[in-house]
Amino acid sequence: MEKNFLVLIHLQPGMVERAPLALIDRVTELVREYMLLAQPILILELEGYEATCGWLKAILADYVKATYLLSELTDGSSDLLQAMNLDADAAYASIKIEVGGLYSYACVYDTVAGLASKIKGSEIAVVKSACDNYMADDWGAFERLLGVSLVA
Repeated sequence: MEKNFLVLIHLQPGMVERAPLALIDRVTELVREYMLLAQPILILELEGYEATCGWLKAILADYVKATYLLSELTDGSSDLLQAMNLDADAAYASIKIEVGGLYSYACVYDTVAGLASKIKGSEIAVVKSACDNYMADDWGAFERLLGVSLVA
């Protein structure tokens, strides 16, 4: 099974206000690329915040391969695996997951670490230009995760 997934984490009002405009531009670009290829887009929302920002919802309004997930935890990997129909502890050599969102030092990192620990052999790429890391600059934490790479 060869499949690509775009995962967007916590792009919700109350969080996006601090994000640079370049992040919103890059997320929009990724979303349009995935839509053009008819690939799944998973939007992870953190419970306790408003729903995903209007600009992203407007882009995805008629896209049937967009799935919104609500997570109680900063690690939404279990919710994502369920939506992807993937089993934890299984090997998936042909799965590629690109990730962007807020905040990379917490929610993005926790979710990526969770995915990396649960599925083996897949390619998980953290798109730095689609992440906000405003409180820390420790991108190296991602590089220490097995199966995870950083891309521009």
